[in-house]
Amino acid sequence: MAFERDIAGTVGPLGGTWMMHGETGEYGAGVGLGFFEFYALGRGGVLGNVEPDVVVDAFYFFEPNLVTNTWNAARAKMDPSEASKHYSDACAQWGRKRLSDIAGLDNFAKLAERVVQAAETRGALFEGWSKMPLPDDAPGRAMLLLNVLREMRGGAHIEAVKQLGIDRQVALATNAPHMYQLFGWTDTPPEQDVAACERAEVLTDDLVAPACAVLGDDERELFARVVADVNTATSS
Repeated sequence: MAFERDIAGTVGPLGGTWMMHGETGEYGAGVGLGFFEFYALGRGGVLGNVEPDVVVDAFYFFEPNLVTNTWNAARAKMDPSEASKHYSDACAQWGRKRLSDIAGLDNFAKLAERVVQAAETRGALFEGWSKMPLPDDAPGRAMLLLNVLREMRGGAHIEAVKQLGIDRQVALATNAPHMYQLFGWTDTPPEQDVAACERAEVLTDDLVAPACAVLGDDERELFARVVADVNTATSS
């Protein structure tokens, strides 16, 4: 499972990087949404104009009241489907500024689309983002697909945590303790459970393995090389 874990190690943090970036916040402000409003409504808008409990389940590791209140406030300003289009555009724009010099983006995008289509685990956010229209240009298309791949892994991880009966707060405190308060939790973080969370990572690898299995060895090499180049281009 080295390939699945190695790719996740870059794709996962990349999502947090562009979503939390000041440029993304500026885009949201330009369409009338606060920073977390744009995050919640933009990312979650692919779910449709749903009730907050649906979004709470999709944003599994966030404190439920934070999600509920932000979702309701944001959708009072804008239809969720419109917000998701803005969020998709913000993602593509962010990628265009950083990925344009990377070689092989067209081929990478073709491989990424195959992986997305082959996925057997269908988390709600992944399901929604996998249906979003893709830009025609290679950098924008690749960046949006990287975000879809992040949602694929994220949805599989939520499924794994649920299957293993790991408390969501324990999982968050173990895997991303620096994000505990940012995700809306105000209590003292629970004790970490590294062993349980590693089992969840292994199960997550198993859940995404069928999608990654559509790539041959040479294709995996190209895929991994582009992801590594993306990591370099977006971390400087």
